[in-house]
Amino acid sequence: MEKIFKDRQSILIIGLGFFVAGIFHWTIPYSEMNMFSQPFILKWSISAILIGAAGVSVLRKTALKASLLTTLGFNLAVMFRVIYDTTFIDSTSHNLWPFEIIIVTMIIFPVSLLGAVLTHLIIRSLGEK
Repeated sequence: MEKIFKDRQSILIIGLGFFVAGIFHWTIPYSEMNMFSQPFILKWSISAILIGAAGVSVLRKTALKASLLTTLGFNLAVMFRVIYDTTFIDSTSHNLWPFEIIIVTMIIFPVSLLGAVLTHLIIRSLGEK
């Protein structure tokens, strides 16, 4: 775990996930938040696919590591929202926050893994020719 945070590329992947998730998650009032709405899932999924692909192609991470780091970034953004909302807005607003983390993980990990694996396969097939 200590190596991950010394590696600037890993921090970049986490930061990208945090920033992208934050853009889509923090701009919506919590009372209107629906993590299962089609536009929300589509935005997060496309972002996660691209970040997972960038982790493999540009930053040369394994598909699993790129996906885990992407998922960590998205989860940190959600946790930041939970901490902010419960501290400054309403302390009872996120009483089911562990489920928010599980939902984010169930949405982001598979699609970021998909993007990372597809990118890995494309790079591998182009390298063999």
